[in-house]
Amino acid sequence: MKPSLERKLENLKQILAGMDSALLACSGGTDSLLLLDVAHEVLGDHVAVATLDTPYMIEEEGREAEAQAGRRGLRHYRPRLAFGEGPVDLWRNSEDRCYLCKHYMFGELQELRRCIGVAWLMDGTQKDDDPATRPGFRVLGELGVRSPLRESGMGKNDIRELARLRGLACWDKLSNSCLLTRLPYNMIVTEEVLRRND
Repeated sequence: MKPSLERKLENLKQILAGMDSALLACSGGTDSLLLLDVAHEVLGDHVAVATLDTPYMIEEEGREAEAQAGRRGLRHYRPRLAFGEGPVDLWRNSEDRCYLCKHYMFGELQELRRCIGVAWLMDGTQKDDDPATRPGFRVLGELGVRSPLRESGMGKNDIRELARLRGLACWDKLSNSCLLTRLPYNMIVTEEVLRRND
């Protein structure tokens, strides 16, 4: 392992150790699956996993997150947003859909975190994620969500390399965007439209 990556991994482990316990919002993508792997190593069963279940997220990735949590014996939760629930403008695919979705769902996860008695809510945001192109980014600060990968200075290349070195099959996984991002802004979202774009 390159010394620079080793330093970032050590930073990540120190950040996680300082958190004591956490609920990880795990999408099933490479970033959050790597964080799940390292968090389990550092925190053991003091980390729990939650995967959001919505009509516009890729179901396969949710199953992968659940499987990875199960292999490690970790608690896994699937908070669900049913079609039509949550902010009205989310289902109109407004330009702030990412913010509306993340604020609603992370609010639910913060409530879950309190209910199960863990100290922090964290996600897989990393250094290369650009706040200018991700409207949901500001929710993290507003709702007190930690992003240990970003805090440790890890970018996408670091994450892929570390996942490969740790033997995670997801290391070269392609990124899957939410189905809403495949639709034009201000288009009324229906279940039929989502099925066509799945």
